Amino acid sequence: MTPSSQIEKTWLSHVRHELRTPVNIILGYSEIILEDLESTELQTALLQDEAIANLKTIHDCGTQILSLVNTLSDSDYVEFNDYQVDLGHIRLKFHAPVNTILTLIDHLLTHEDLSASHADLEKIHVATNNLTQNINRIISFSVNQPNYQQPARELLTLTGTAINPVMVEETAQTITALEGEAEVVMQTVNTFKILIVDDKEANRTLLSRRLSRQGYLVDTACNGQESLEMLEHEGYDLLLLDILMPQMNGYEVLTQLKKHESWRNIPVIMISALNEIDSVVKCIQLGAEDYLTKPFNPVLLKARIGACLEKKRLRDQEILYTKQLAQAHAEILKVNHQLERMAALDGLTQVANRRSFDDVISQQWRMHCQMQQQLALIFLDVDYFKRFNDHYGHLQGDDCLRSVAQAIAQTIQRPNDLVARYGGEEFAVILPQTSLPIACAIAQTICQAVRTLAIPHKHAEMNEIVTVSLGVTSIVPTTEKSPEHLIKLADQALYKAKAQGRNQVFALTGE
Repeated sequence: MTPSSQIEKTWLSHVRHELRTPVNIILGYSEIILEDLESTELQTALLQDEAIANLKTIHDCGTQILSLVNTLSDSDYVEFNDYQVDLGHIRLKFHAPVNTILTLIDHLLTHEDLSASHADLEKIHVATNNLTQNINRIISFSVNQPNYQQPARELLTLTGTAINPVMVEETAQTITALEGEAEVVMQTVNTFKILIVDDKEANRTLLSRRLSRQGYLVDTACNGQESLEMLEHEGYDLLLLDILMPQMNGYEVLTQLKKHESWRNIPVIMISALNEIDSVVKCIQLGAEDYLTKPFNPVLLKARIGACLEKKRLRDQEILYTKQLAQAHAEILKVNHQLERMAALDGLTQVANRRSFDDVISQQWRMHCQMQQQLALIFLDVDYFKRFNDHYGHLQGDDCLRSVAQAIAQTIQRPNDLVARYGGEEFAVILPQTSLPIACAIAQTICQAVRTLAIPHKHAEMNEIVTVSLGVTSIVPTTEKSPEHLIKLADQALYKAKAQGRNQVFALTGE
């Protein structure tokens, strides 16, 4: 496979993964809004039931789209030349759920009673449009450019998604290099190099001529010590080793070979006038691949050498493929780690997302149940954020959330602490092994850090800058309760902080 085609395949794999990002936004935000609606009451029960039903339909459509995105990852669809018609069919399948989502979002945005959820609804709307554009680009490209003639860099930026071109190219180059190694091995399997070790010149010359005629590269050594010295500087695929030689006999040479890390896998055929069974057994026990007695049958010699070299070829191939697997596995782990990190982050603020928060709070709860140490939680909310959005616009609102998130993240220094976007303008900070006084001090630091940003907010009631309200709690978890108990306490504390005038910290004990 050429480097270009490998980049194309790797690019396609990454694009397919990135398509899941907008789908996750659709599913995630519809879940958050549903949770909000189910815990609040709208003006009329009929409107609330209608909104919940519509959001459930949006979520179902998101699940249907995810299934279609997964279809693009199926191995049957990897080669673009083979599935242009299928892609057109897939685009038709996308049409219905996408239009349903957009229609329902437009309808929900007309309800003033849902104004608290408008920002999240608009995010679903944008994500759906982005997904549609990416799908259309990929499908149009595959249909109009079936031979992939575009340069690799153009391919990498085709969809406009957040794919790292360097990561894709590095992965593709690694796989291409490994495939190149395999091709080299396959091309040179017939150019084997054999070392003949015999103290008799006539024997060496005879074997050398026979094997050279069969296409092998042949070197000779007149004794065991010379053969070991030659092995230090040359690589050989097979040794033909005489047993009875002066200075160092064949058994001793064989023993040295099997002890050496680099030589132990070189196959050895013992060639000797000795035909006693004990000699044969001893050679096999020491690691020889085969044993031939002199005078040897040329046909049998050819067959035995061929069989040994085939074993050597297969062994070398196995070593190469093991190396390929190890390197590919390392690359996959690296890419998966990056993708997992991306999946765990909130796309807007680059702090942990709600799903990461849920996972970590559950893990920490279980750990603190065992350790019987305090687990603290801070909930904070940007004060009057809806007014901010209405006055400054959603783009400024997004910038505000990013700045607040980074201010929080820079305040939290311990490696096991977690800053997460809980939903909308609400953030959470998990503080393992932290008492209430320390958690309150951290919350005060966060409150001051946000004030220090001095983000203008003309519609704040008491200040003309963006501020936050924070609720803090810390308890020793028990198996009789769940993480929801800690979350409820932190939420109640946040409510108290808002009720007392906002821009402040309120602490609530778990007693």
